[in-house]
Amino acid sequence: MPPLSLPAQDARGEGALPAAVLSLHSHRDRSFLDDVGLHHIAGAMRAAGIPGDLVVAHLPRGAEAEASAAWDALVRALRPYPTILYERLWSTAIVARLARELPETTFVRLVGEHDLSDAPANHVCPAEPQAVVALLSALAGRALPDEPLPRYAPLLRPVYATADARPRFPSFPITGNTGCPYQADARENPLYAGTKIPEGAGRGCGFCTTGNHYEHKSRDEALAWALVQLRYLRANAPEIEALVLRDQNPFYYLTELVEAAEAEKLGPFTLLIESRADWWLQNTTRFTRALASARRSSIRLAPFLVGVENFSQPELDRFNKGATQETLVRFLEALRRWNTEYAPAMDLSHAAFGFILFTPWTTLLDLRTNLACMRQTGMHELRGHLLLSRVRLYPDTALYYLAERDGLLADAYESPEDDASARYGYLPARPWRFQDKRVRAIAELAAASIRRSGGRDELTLFETLLALVSSAADPALVTVDDVERAMAAKGRARGRDVAETNGVVFRDPPSVEGEAAAKKRELARTIVNAPSLPVDLPAFGLTLLDVNADKHHVELVLGKRDPIARLRLGWDKAAGKATVEVCSSVPEAARWAKAFEAMAARLVVATTKERWERAAGLGKELARLPVGVPLGFFRQIVAGIEPPEGIVRTGFGCNQDCGMCWQGRDWGRYGPEQVVRWIEDLWAAGARALIVSGGEPMLDPELIRYVERARALGFTGVTLETNAIQASKPGYASRLAKAGVTQAFVSLHSGDPAVSDAITRAPGTHERTVRGIHALLDAGIPVALNAVTTAEGIDALGALPDFIHDTFGRHPSLMHLMISYPTMPFDRALVGTIVPDPARLRAALRKALDRAFVLGIVVRGLDGPCGPPLCAFDADERVLSGKPIPGPVEFRRKVPACERCAVQSACFGVRHIDVERFGETCVAPIERRSSRST
Repeated sequence: MPPLSLPAQDARGEGALPAAVLSLHSHRDRSFLDDVGLHHIAGAMRAAGIPGDLVVAHLPRGAEAEASAAWDALVRALRPYPTILYERLWSTAIVARLARELPETTFVRLVGEHDLSDAPANHVCPAEPQAVVALLSALAGRALPDEPLPRYAPLLRPVYATADARPRFPSFPITGNTGCPYQADARENPLYAGTKIPEGAGRGCGFCTTGNHYEHKSRDEALAWALVQLRYLRANAPEIEALVLRDQNPFYYLTELVEAAEAEKLGPFTLLIESRADWWLQNTTRFTRALASARRSSIRLAPFLVGVENFSQPELDRFNKGATQETLVRFLEALRRWNTEYAPAMDLSHAAFGFILFTPWTTLLDLRTNLACMRQTGMHELRGHLLLSRVRLYPDTALYYLAERDGLLADAYESPEDDASARYGYLPARPWRFQDKRVRAIAELAAASIRRSGGRDELTLFETLLALVSSAADPALVTVDDVERAMAAKGRARGRDVAETNGVVFRDPPSVEGEAAAKKRELARTIVNAPSLPVDLPAFGLTLLDVNADKHHVELVLGKRDPIARLRLGWDKAAGKATVEVCSSVPEAARWAKAFEAMAARLVVATTKERWERAAGLGKELARLPVGVPLGFFRQIVAGIEPPEGIVRTGFGCNQDCGMCWQGRDWGRYGPEQVVRWIEDLWAAGARALIVSGGEPMLDPELIRYVERARALGFTGVTLETNAIQASKPGYASRLAKAGVTQAFVSLHSGDPAVSDAITRAPGTHERTVRGIHALLDAGIPVALNAVTTAEGIDALGALPDFIHDTFGRHPSLMHLMISYPTMPFDRALVGTIVPDPARLRAALRKALDRAFVLGIVVRGLDGPCGPPLCAFDADERVLSGKPIPGPVEFRRKVPACERCAVQSACFGVRHIDVERFGETCVAPIERRSSRST
C-alpha cells in the first residue's frame, strides 16, 4: 500500500506555532511506553524558544473509528496547535481522521525505533531534538537558535488531553547506556540454521531489537550522567517519585548512584531497575550493598522490567536468550529473599516482568513446564495476565525470520484479540499462527475466559485449560462454559474464594469498602475538617493520605505519595485532653519533624472532649469492619481434604497473640446472622463436617447458637479450633458438649510453660489452656492437640509427648497429637523466629515421634497439607498414609530436587518461605521409603 499523502505545507510563519508533540496510549497501564524521547523533544523546543507542549492522551482501541468522548477530548485538546508531531501509533487511521477533522493542521511524522511509513504526514523528521527544532524553526520562518540545546532539559509536565491519561503515580526515566550489552548472534544459534536474517538485526534476544546496538559509558561517565538527571528531576519535579533507570546492565555504577543519592539526601524516590536475571545474580554483592544504602535513607529499589520470558528451555533457546530455567528460578527466589531481608528498601510492587507464554512453536510440554515453574516461583505475582502474553514479531527481530523460515507468518490474525501489539498500543506486529492446534485452543480459551472473569486465579485457570484441552478428543469442542464449570469444581475442592460452587451460592454480604471509605472521610472531617481523602496540606507541604483507627486511637497517615509518618491521636482521661504521638514510617521523616510537631500541637488544642468522643465512636465502627479481609478467610471448603469439610471463622479476635499466626488481630468481622448464613451455605455446598474457628471462637457469645444450628442442619461433626482458655470457665465445656460439639482441636505448642507463653505471647495462658483441656475431656468432648513447629519451640518439641502423657494420661477422649508446620505469619518481620531450620526440624521430629510411639500417643497431620514435607520426618511409615495427594495446594510447592524423591507423589511439597530462606536444603529427597516397625 503506498503511503497516504496530504497537501504539502510550506513555511507558515509564526502561524505554524505552537506545536503539539502527541503521545498516545491505548491502555491506561502504559507499562514502559512512556515516550521519554518525546519529553526530550518537547523540552528542546521550549529551550529553543519554540512554543509548544507534550500532549498525552488515552485513546482506547477502536476509538479512532467511531464517535467517542475520548476522541472528542483529543481533538479539542489538539485544535489550538497548528502543527502536530507524532511518532508511535498503532493505526494510520488515527492520523487520517485527525487530518480530516483538523484540515488546517500540519502533521509531522517522527521516525524513531520504528517508522509507521504509511501514516499520513506533511513532513517526515528524525525523532531527534535538534532535527525537530530545525524543522519547526523552518516552518515558522525563524532562524536557528544561537545557543546549543541543553544536554538535559526534558519537559516534565505535559498537557493531558483526556482525564484518564494522567497517571496516578507519575514516573520518568533516567537514561544510562542505550541498547543492550547482550550481543549473542542468532545466526550462530543452531536452531536458526537456514534462517536468513538481514544485516542490522539478529543480535541479542530473538524477540528484541536492543541487542542490535549498544553504547557503553565508563563507570565514572555513566554515574555522572545518571546523577545529572537524578538531581534535575528531584529539583524540578519532586512530585515524580518513581524513576526508571533505563539501562540493561546498570550494576557497575548502581551502588555508587544510590550511595550518592543517600549522601545528598535526594530521597524519597523509588528507582525502578531493568536488567537480565543472570546479570542480577552475578551482581548480588553490589546490589545488596545498594539495598543497604537505600534502607538507610528513604530510597526504594524496585525490580521493574526484568526479562524472565519463559521457563521452558526449548523456548528460551529459541529466544536466543542465553539463560537457563535454573538461573531464572534462582533469580526469582533471590528476589523474595532480598525482599524479606531489606523491605521496604526492596520494593516488588512495581514488578512488570517480561514474559512470553505463547509463540508459534509452543507445545503442551512447554506450557506444563511453565505452569510448574510459575507455581514454584510465584511468577504470577510479578506479572499480570501471563495467559495473554504472546510474542510480537517485527521484521527487525530474529524470531520474525525464524517464523518466516518455518512458514508460520500469517496475513491476518484469526481474532482481533490475538493481536498483542494492538492491545497495548505498540506498532502493528506481523500476524502469525500456532503449529499446535491444542496450544492455539488454550490461548483462545484463556483470552475468552479472562474477558469473562477478569482473570482471577490465573494459575488455576491455566491448570484447568491444560487438563481440559489435553484430554479432549477435539480441542475445538471445549468451550468457555466448560472452563467455567471446571473452575467452579476446583474452587470447591481447594477452598477458593468463590461465590458459587457447583450451583450453590454463598450468600455473602455486600462489600464494606464503600462504608469504610465513608467512615474514613467522616473521621477526617471530624478531626481536621478535611473535605475529602486524600487531601493536600499546602501549609506543611504534605498530604493527608489516609485515616485508620483501632479501639483506642485514630491515626492520620501523612506523606507524599507514600506514608512518611502517622499522627496517633488518643485521649488522656486523667488529664482530660488529647494526646498525639508522631510515629515515623521512613528514616527521612526527620526532614518534616517541625511540620509534624506543629500539626501535633494543633491537634491537641483542636481536639475537644466532644470531638474526641465523636471521633472515637467512628473509629470503633471503622475498626469493626473487615476491610480488605477476603471472604475466603471467613468461609471455605478446606483445601486438600477429602471428603470435603467446611470451615467458618467467627472473627479474628484472640486472647493469645501467637507470632506464627497468619491473621491480623485487628481484622474486623461480620455479625452472627452472617455466620449462620455461611454455615447453611457450607451444608448446601456438600460439606458434612464443620470446623468452627477464629481467632478464638470461644470469645464469640453466639458460639453455642452456631453449633446448635450446624447440628440441626445435619452436620455429623462440629469441631472447634481453639486454645481452650475459655473452656476452663466453670460449666462452659459442658454447655458446648450439650450444644453438639463433637471434637475440640486445641493448640498446645509446648509442654514447657515458659516456651509456650513465649510462642503465644500471652504470659500465664499455658496453665489456663491445660485446665481447659481437662474441662473438655471431663465434659466428654474428644480432644485433638495441635503443636506448631516454630523455630522458638522446636528444641522443646521432643519433650511434648512426655508432657501430654504425664498430664492427661491415657484419657479415652484424648484422640491424637497433630503436628503442624507454621504458615507465613501476618507479621513478616517475625519470619526468622517462626520458620524452623530444616536440620533442627528433622532432629526434633525424630525425637518427638519416637517418644510418642513409646508412650502410645497417636501422631497425625504430618503428611497433610498443614504438615512439613514428608522428608522432614523421613516419611516415617508409622504416620504416613502413603496415598497420593488429592491435588496441589497454593501455599506449598515442589522444588526440582523433589523429582528424585521416592514419596513425592504423596507429598504436598514445601512452603514458599522455606525455599526463599533455605533454598533446596529445605528438602532431603528420600531414595527409598524408611521401614521402621511400630
